[in-house]
Amino acid sequence: MKTTHHKLVLVLALLLGFLGTTCSASAKQAPVADTTAAKPAVSKVSVHTTGGFAGIDERRTATAATPGHRELFDLVQRADFEGLADSYVPKDQCCDHFRHTVDVVYTDGTHKTVETLDSSAAPQVLFQVIELTRKIGS
Repeated sequence: MKTTHHKLVLVLALLLGFLGTTCSASAKQAPVADTTAAKPAVSKVSVHTTGGFAGIDERRTATAATPGHRELFDLVQRADFEGLADSYVPKDQCCDHFRHTVDVVYTDGTHKTVETLDSSAAPQVLFQVIELTRKIGS
């Protein structure tokens, strides 16, 4: 009797296991919501440079129509640029330095603006954006 009971339990366990796998395989899974918001595209990058002993006031802007814009737009979408502080202008500002204001405008209307002096210890990516915008922008 014990052997029959064991066989019955084994058959039931196998049957339940088989039914469980076929039911779960045929069940539809609910779609998983994408929690990562798509980053808006870059619309334009502008650099406003002022100062120096000559007192210059220069504005350069690059848009999607600007030749060479792809490298610049890629730079401003990098994590190290997006993580920049709003300002790298020291409290003790000395004479005749250039002040650069970088303004990135996104297609959703938001902005990222960063200021620095040419002599500050700002991250290199900021100076790369300034240099490239001044080179290709109009």
